[in-house]
Amino acid sequence: MEEIEREHRRNRKFKKYTAVSIIILSVFVFYLSASGFMIELTGGYQSLLFNWLGKTNKWSGSYGPQSLVDTLSDITALSSEIFISLFSVVFGGYLFLRRKYRTLYTYFFVVVGAGLFHVFLKNYLTGEKWYNWFNFFIIEGKVFPSGHAFMSVVFYFTLARLTYRANPDHKINRYLMTIALLMSILIGISLIIKGAHSPNDVIGGWSIGIAWISAAWLIDHLIRKKIYLHHHNHPEETD
Repeated sequence: MEEIEREHRRNRKFKKYTAVSIIILSVFVFYLSASGFMIELTGGYQSLLFNWLGKTNKWSGSYGPQSLVDTLSDITALSSEIFISLFSVVFGGYLFLRRKYRTLYTYFFVVVGAGLFHVFLKNYLTGEKWYNWFNFFIIEGKVFPSGHAFMSVVFYFTLARLTYRANPDHKINRYLMTIALLMSILIGISLIIKGAHSPNDVIGGWSIGIAWISAAWLIDHLIRKKIYLHHHNHPEETD
């Protein structure tokens, strides 16, 4: 029994150090994107897309036929403010009715908190006054970093984590994390081909999104650990 407990402690410590390492690496990549270093690495993407897909028309900044652009717009909408807001209301109501209050708090802390952080971040980077709060989750325009890329990482990885927590199976966890990763990549690529954002904007959105969810889940882990220790040391209060 003691050996199992020690193994659990080692696993928790490893996950904590992994989360801290991911946060540091993601913030570093975001810094490179914000400083313009990534622009040098991705500067040839326009000629690459032009040679591969061609321009949609001579006036647009998108690539490929109009049917492809329309399809990519539908994909991008899967991280839009309308979609995430409506889903949050429906999902939040479901969790409330099921009395899954801790899951509800966690979801809104991570996802809604990300929306707030995104607004503050873009205001800080642009030096402008508040954006329209109706565009809470996604701020329109070609402004660094990409809000759709940022929220796609936060939204889909949060759903994957919460679903895994309700069904703790490692195969399910790998499957859900793979789906979340593919969705984030697909949305990011769609933004680039549509001409809505540059690769630098998308990389910036992905990196700060990864940093946000890693920090949020690290905080959540520490809170859950504190609650567990409190209940373990005061079992009479759990009744």
